[in-house]
Amino acid sequence: MKLKTSAHPNLNFASNVTWRSLQGHTEGIIAFNSGRNVGDSGATNILHLVLSRFHSEEKIWDDSRLYASLDVKLPRNNIDYKLFLKHEERYKNGSEHNVILGGQIIPGKEASILFSILIPRHSLIAFDVFFNVTVTNFNSCSGRLKFVEKLPKTYLVSI
Repeated sequence: MKLKTSAHPNLNFASNVTWRSLQGHTEGIIAFNSGRNVGDSGATNILHLVLSRFHSEEKIWDDSRLYASLDVKLPRNNIDYKLFLKHEERYKNGSEHNVILGGQIIPGKEASILFSILIPRHSLIAFDVFFNVTVTNFNSCSGRLKFVEKLPKTYLVSI
């Protein structure tokens, strides 16, 4: 859907709305320009939302993926925000979850966090967690936690 007006110089605006959805993928884009020159793309405010999910209904043990993203660009206010979340679930030797969170508040300065959790199938209680935090122009930070129950009420913890 597109709207454009130029009837009054103080009420000039142009907008564009796009919404798409197909097989678990949904994407919406809103663009709005209310600058003095409606044709100037450098003054266009943009809101971009993406939601995506993949999961096999036929095979229960197949992978499933989820992706969500939000981008906000307001050039006149010097705002360029990006946030995203990715989740991936696998079943091979147990349940494995990979989660990535990311964001950008200042252009060129991004931060991301990765979590990876493995829950083995044939253990009493066990999980293995790995995380990594990365920020542009800083050293990354990572860690690991492993928790395994060898015998009932006998645990092995590694940090």
